[in-house]
Amino acid sequence: MENIRYLKIVLEKELRNAASSISDMSDYAQKKEAEEHIQGKVIDPIKAVLKEFDLKFGVNDEKI
Repeated sequence: MENIRYLKIVLEKELRNAASSISDMSDYAQKKEAEEHIQGKVIDPIKAVLKEFDLKFGVNDEKI
């Protein structure tokens, strides 16, 4: 169970990093393209995994 909690913390950190990398961009078009890419390829899959953790293991200590 401790490994699951650790993995959840790592995934949540990656979500914050992805959001931060988008907000650091200055060019609007580049920012919009990156936002769509990161949302579909990084954020949505990580959120799905976190939701599965919560459902299967009840590991919902922190919310995103």
